[in-house]
Amino acid sequence: MFADGTALDVHTGPDAMEAEVERFAGAREALGYRRLRHWLEKLYRAQIGRFIDANFDSPLQLLTPDLARLAALGGFGRLDARIGGFLRDERLRRVFSFQSLYAGVAPSRALAAYAVIAYMDTVAGVHFPKGGVHTVPRAMADAAADAGAVFRYGRTVTELERTGERITAVVTDQERLPCDAVVLTPTCRSSTGSSGAARGGPSRCATRRPPSSCTPGPTGPGPDSPTTPSRSAPPGRAPSAN
Repeated sequence: MFADGTALDVHTGPDAMEAEVERFAGAREALGYRRLRHWLEKLYRAQIGRFIDANFDSPLQLLTPDLARLAALGGFGRLDARIGGFLRDERLRRVFSFQSLYAGVAPSRALAAYAVIAYMDTVAGVHFPKGGVHTVPRAMADAAADAGAVFRYGRTVTELERTGERITAVVTDQERLPCDAVVLTPTCRSSTGSSGAARGGPSRCATRRPPSSCTPGPTGPGPDSPTTPSRSAPPGRAPSAN
């Protein structure tokens, strides 16, 4: 719905969306949408394998043939100008360019490569799990439990026992859990405090980030949530143990 009272329904199907654009803004804009969609599909293919669904440790790893393809597609120009090359109707241009705001960049300043978000929104479509997002961690927890994992919620970690440089047991307010490996997601201060840094153990946290576009951290509902099991444990809670 636009300020002038007009409305546009967005469809993922090419024919349905082209017909809707024609109804909304005329045949010339429908033709422009067809060209835009073709460009968005090529832009997505150039980015998904090397830049979106990929980990890298150095900018040098971005120097691939797909970088040249992205440049040839105009990905390093300005987003609003690139969309304007396909569509003249200002309302339609907003529909396919506002997505850069998701990343905090105005369309007038964003690189055209950000149009890949418009592809995900309007071409690939928006997907969601039946039953709500909480069904995803629930299904993951069920699969882990079927494979033998044991979840312990509502426990307070009181100590992480060390032998040399290794943590060999997790001590909670209810039990002691011997282990050969521990995954910690609390803050650095909480982790070093529990692992014996005050008693002479190593107190420095690693500064090198893992080779991923995401950094592990405490996320999601707390461990006492009755509907959303999670393997992440906030500070003061025990990590899951097998």
